[in-house]
Amino acid sequence: TRDEGRNVLCCKHNHHKTATMTLFVYLFLYAAVFAVLFLILLPNTHLGKGKTFAIRATTRNTTLEEVMSSSSSSSSSSSSTTTSPQQPQTSIKFLAIGDWGGKGWYPYHTYAQIEVANSMARVASEINSEFVVALGDNFYNSGITKWDSKRRLQRTFDAVYHQASLMTPWYVIGGNHDHYGNITAQIEHTEQQKLMNYSPGENTTTMDSRDRWQFPSLYHAHSFQAPTDAPSPVLTVDLILIDTIDLCDLNSVQDENQDGYFDPLPLVSKSFSSSSSKEGGNQWDWIEHQLSSSTADYLLVGGHYPVYSVCRHGPTETLVTHLRPLLQKYNAHYLSGHDHCMVHYEEHNVNYMLTGMGDECCYDASNVNNTLNPSPKSNSLKWYISREKQKLYQAQGGFTSFEATKEQMRVNYHDHRGNVIFEADPVKPRRRQ
Repeated sequence: TRDEGRNVLCCKHNHHKTATMTLFVYLFLYAAVFAVLFLILLPNTHLGKGKTFAIRATTRNTTLEEVMSSSSSSSSSSSSTTTSPQQPQTSIKFLAIGDWGGKGWYPYHTYAQIEVANSMARVASEINSEFVVALGDNFYNSGITKWDSKRRLQRTFDAVYHQASLMTPWYVIGGNHDHYGNITAQIEHTEQQKLMNYSPGENTTTMDSRDRWQFPSLYHAHSFQAPTDAPSPVLTVDLILIDTIDLCDLNSVQDENQDGYFDPLPLVSKSFSSSSSKEGGNQWDWIEHQLSSSTADYLLVGGHYPVYSVCRHGPTETLVTHLRPLLQKYNAHYLSGHDHCMVHYEEHNVNYMLTGMGDECCYDASNVNNTLNPSPKSNSLKWYISREKQKLYQAQGGFTSFEATKEQMRVNYHDHRGNVIFEADPVKPRRRQ
């Protein structure tokens, strides 16, 4: 009987021990799951050295229709003037990048995007770049929403382009993928970034990082000046950023793997633009006003959709019909993205510069013979990189750099390593009327 009692006590002890171990196993599993979810949802993770960010702002869930309805106020168009940088120089230097929007799931960036960002930082430091022009498709695949705006802005933008030499103003315009989401959240970030708390980091900059994102309205204009030794004492560059989705419409297919994604957009009239500028009229009226009033040495227009392209999206008929004549009339040049490749056209002294390799290369060149593009006999197509040429250049992504002086503007196309893979013929300053 005593042995039976010992056996009963032993069994109870073993049962209690087994239950305790099972409880510990469950607690460990719950803790592991919580840790994984915490890392995925935490928006403050930094991808490299530099600053870590903590946002205190909130984002209003405004639709595109609300943007359009309210765009008769100053939220539709704006302009600014920027003087030379902290250390005066006799040229104006900057970078341009398109289609850099990472991806819509963890870790919210691509390998090529990180490589391009690091090379942009090196080139920006070497040339003393003053600003960056971001040409749309800032957040793949469907823009941002009020639910993920903090995470996407930090993971896809702040944490990727964190280097000191890129802590300059970024002049941003929306692309088609941005318009699939809450484009207003990106516009509002221009003011909301000023409410952010920035933790000390290893990077030190001469600029308040809370002023970096410059997307004040759907379309906006900026002027840049630098002193020179020339008879005219000031070098000027005017940058007009336009919203080509408002001008040309939007393809309803969002996934490039689905049929219809690369279908060309139909020609629409100038009255299609539904936004109104504070000066009166729609965006087309605002564009011509900005062009006609500019006296700058170099006049640049930037938008997401290209005028001309040999790659898979191809040329944009509405821009060929309505924007091209304005560029020729006012001796302006055009920067764009949209097609994930690089293309340089020069036609009637107007340069068309497509730089859409911010986080990948490349689409195929299926529109080389598109009749909306200049005729091959015109020799307007100066250079391009597409999937067919990817092995030749070994490029996984890229960006473009600019240096404007009183005598000329140099345009260089860089791969993801920062190497110059094409240098365009120098762009001459505008003819004086």
